[in-house]
This record gives sequence, structure tokens and C-alpha cells, in this order.
Amino acid sequence: MKKRVLFSSVFVITASLILTGCGSTDVVASSAVTSFEAMANKEAVQIQTADIGDVAYWRLQASEAAVFVLGKSAEADLDIAIEVDAAPFINAGLNPSLLSEDRYSFDPATNRLSVVGSLGDTPLGGAPGDTIAKTFEQWVKGYRKSIGYHAPMDHFGISLGDGNMLEWAKTLETNDKDLVFVLNPEPLIQAGVDPAKLENWVFGEVEVMDEAGKAVMVEKFLMVYSFD
Repeated sequence: MKKRVLFSSVFVITASLILTGCGSTDVVASSAVTSFEAMANKEAVQIQTADIGDVAYWRLQASEAAVFVLGKSAEADLDIAIEVDAAPFINAGLNPSLLSEDRYSFDPATNRLSVVGSLGDTPLGGAPGDTIAKTFEQWVKGYRKSIGYHAPMDHFGISLGDGNMLEWAKTLETNDKDLVFVLNPEPLIQAGVDPAKLENWVFGEVEVMDEAGKAVMVEKFLMVYSFD
């Protein structure tokens, strides 16, 4: 039976948690792309491409349980997404038809559930990169506010909105949580998921800052990978 765990070493970006100011901006500018590239280059991480219509996407995964999808250009119908194996959620009671179509997409043919996000409409400079890191660099330049850094945990994160995000370690050598997929459990629970029956994902509490700047604990579904 799954139990809630305290995941104080995982951070979640909210509107008030995205760090601002010269120092934090410099950290994002100097290290977000290089750390993302280092994570993407790990042997355990697989990078693939997929075409949907006329638009190409990158797919990053350490297992088929969770995949990070990134549009190669601003012409993508969706900018970013987290795609997961729906089986654990369905086995735990999920009824995909109860999920909002604005945020979720379910493909019964592949049994995959996608949580989609839109970064915005700002045109991206430069051509789509020939690596996922080069493409990610363009997204960072165009959508800096979607990238956050949490110094105590040495984690960067990119927000998909509504409490869903991808996190990765700034320094892989000293971090025991190198890649983390974070899902907001509330809509999934409302659509039937029983956290006690959900396999493979951790149902954990993480610390975030509320709008008043006060630390509060919120619940998340977490898929955590450590490469060393």
C-alpha cells in the first residue's frame, strides 16, 4: 500500500517561487542550459524525435514511464508536455474522460496520458537546434520566467503550469535526484485516482512558497531518477 512521503529535497515552482533578481537570473542564464545538456547526455537518458503533422518534437526519457516532450519550434501546437504510461493511473481508478481537455490528452491506442503546457506566443530567435539542448536554449531565452532555480536543492525546473513540471539537478555529481517528473495529483484524484493504489509513482509532500511568501506543504505525484 502506497504511503505519503516527505520529499523536502524536491521543489515545485509556483508563481511566487520562480526566483527573480540579478543573482538568480544569472544562475539560470549561466547554468540552466548546460545542466540540462549534462542531464540529457547521461547514458540512462534517451533522446528521440517525433513528428506530429509538420512540427517536430524532442522526447526525453529515462524510462517509458514518463517522457518530457519539447517542441522544436514556436510553431508547435503544444510547447511542452509530460507524457506518461497511463496504466498505473487507470489501474488506480483513473477515468480519463473526467480530465480537462485543456490540460490532458489521453490516447487509448497507446495507453499514454499527456499533461500539456503552453509557454506563450513569443517568437523564438534562431533556428531549431540540432540537439535538444540547443532547442531548450531557445526556449530559455524566450521564456525565462518559466525556468526556476532552487539553490538549497540545487535543482532547476521548467513549469508546465497548474503545478506540473520537470526538474533536473544543476550539479549531477552531488545530487541524488537527477531528474524528477512532477504531476499535480488533484485533477487526477478528482478523476478517480486512488493514491494508495498508484504504483511506480511516489505520492509525496513537497515544500513550496505561497503567494504570501510562506512555506507550505503540498501533495504531488513524483517520478524520480538518479543516474549515479
